Amino acid sequence: MPGVPSGRGCDACRKQKKKACVPSNKSVDDGASPTSQEPQIEAPSLHNQLLAVRPPRSPTNATDHLASALVYRANPELDIRYQLPWNFGTFLWEIPPRLGTNAALDAACDLLVTAHARYCARGRGLDKGLLKKQALAMSVLRQYLVDPAKALSSETLCAITLVMTSHLLTDPCQDLPYSHVRGAADLLKVFEALINDKINLTKQEWEDLAKDDMTRDKPGGRFVEFLACVPDLTKRARAVMQRTVFPHPAWTKLRHEIDQMRDRSKADINQLRTRLQEFDPTTAPPKYVSHLHATHVRLLSLALGTCIILNWILLFLLGSDEVISHESAEWAQEIILLSEIATQYLPLGALAMIMGLQFALFGATEVSTKQKIELLIRTYERGYAGEVTDHRIECFEPLMKRLSLEEA
Repeated sequence: MPGVPSGRGCDACRKQKKKACVPSNKSVDDGASPTSQEPQIEAPSLHNQLLAVRPPRSPTNATDHLASALVYRANPELDIRYQLPWNFGTFLWEIPPRLGTNAALDAACDLLVTAHARYCARGRGLDKGLLKKQALAMSVLRQYLVDPAKALSSETLCAITLVMTSHLLTDPCQDLPYSHVRGAADLLKVFEALINDKINLTKQEWEDLAKDDMTRDKPGGRFVEFLACVPDLTKRARAVMQRTVFPHPAWTKLRHEIDQMRDRSKADINQLRTRLQEFDPTTAPPKYVSHLHATHVRLLSLALGTCIILNWILLFLLGSDEVISHESAEWAQEIILLSEIATQYLPLGALAMIMGLQFALFGATEVSTKQKIELLIRTYERGYAGEVTDHRIECFEPLMKRLSLEEA
């Protein structure tokens, strides 16, 4: 309509053909024009991020109710021992706006919310209600996986992760908590592929599996990339040691690659160790002190474990090396100390330590050290399962088999 401004901007913004303006943080009362300063945008905090996806205060339908339930369960201020985002991934905060667009995601989210509520109430196993929701989630997911277009959508892939995480909470005595640590987004795939001999990937597929632009070249994420290299390294190590000419150029190249990874890993370990040693609870946000401390502990543990595995392969190439063996033994001892500290964050906040302890077994040289590791693993199993059980969360044997360097 003639004479009616098309935008909501001030006169200055309209002259610049802007539709709207963002006022400065400085108020008019401070003696400055709202448009006289550049807008100061504050970086979103965890709380603000959560508010951004919060559904209406008064849910009006089933989708809103589900979104509200997930927001409550994904609250970053919850106790780290039962926390979802800090232990399984902050991608959970991105789910509420997507609910109602994908039936598989909706069903998986409903299953996760119910499973987590039961787990926090110290309920274990599947009750009638959970069994029904699990069956529905699996049924809908199967239907979506048949359709290539739906199967490759981010919502369907997210639904798979939620179902796996729910299984971890509903039946903790069945499987190692693979989907822990970095939210099942990458370590889940890498570690499960490491211990599952039914998963055979090419070198490129292993590399693609661990790609993560958010964590690449960072101490807390690089160990995942190195873990993804392990299957290829072991395969090449077995092949190169069968050469009749020794040392073969392939042997030299492989050792050089492993040495480079070890050097980078050691630098990461030193940086992560320094972060943990210099961590000051008084300077951290009070609500997130335990969250940050638990994260430092488990990242250092897994970085140490990854370096132990690299040493394991290198020792196979070299035959023996007292320096490297001693180095791995010291790292195993450090993982033990970290695991003893992290017991305060059980059950979910310290679940990653089981993985670190399994890696430590590859570096332990003394029988007493191996026994101590086994005892700690047992402690974590009981804390995680919520009961004294004879069941063992075994992954060392399949991991040992997968990384075996003796088989042809």
